[in-house]
Amino acid sequence: DYDDPHKPPFNPRALQFGDTVRTLHKRLPTVLQSSLPADILNAQVELRLFPSTHPHLPAVRGRLAYTAALCTAPMAWGRVPLVGNVRLSILSEQLIKQNAFGSKGGERLVVKWRTSGRAREIGPDKDEFTGIFIFTFDEDGRIGTHVIEHAEESKHYDRMKVISVTDWLLSQMVGRPE
Repeated sequence: DYDDPHKPPFNPRALQFGDTVRTLHKRLPTVLQSSLPADILNAQVELRLFPSTHPHLPAVRGRLAYTAALCTAPMAWGRVPLVGNVRLSILSEQLIKQNAFGSKGGERLVVKWRTSGRAREIGPDKDEFTGIFIFTFDEDGRIGTHVIEHAEESKHYDRMKVISVTDWLLSQMVGRPE
């Protein structure tokens, strides 16, 4: 093993961030039914439900409160059935670069999703729900905040400069800026 002056130094945040994003990617379809692993959550993780349409709803902070609130979030909007084989179909995932949209913190992962399950097998469900998850990450690469919005209320996120998760991970591995 030799020191290559062109090789970027080891970056533990990039490693944790990559692990967090990979875990999220795998767990997104069932995130409202089963909790995320504690090792990808900041100790003071914050969950905000529909801040653009329901600003009066308080944010929830802490791993235990986050897990409890996330599993009961479908009741807050009353449109996602809690029984049966209901999952989320992921429509898109976009990683927004640092400092985009005025952010001084880390990256944002914007995930557009739609409910899916048994009802979709027999045709469109009148109670089908489309939403947006917005995840921000802390200085260690863990989830710092998670926002849930109605898809119609978050259209401005579609126009932001984005890079794919794979491109970001590769750029960190080879030491190139995005």
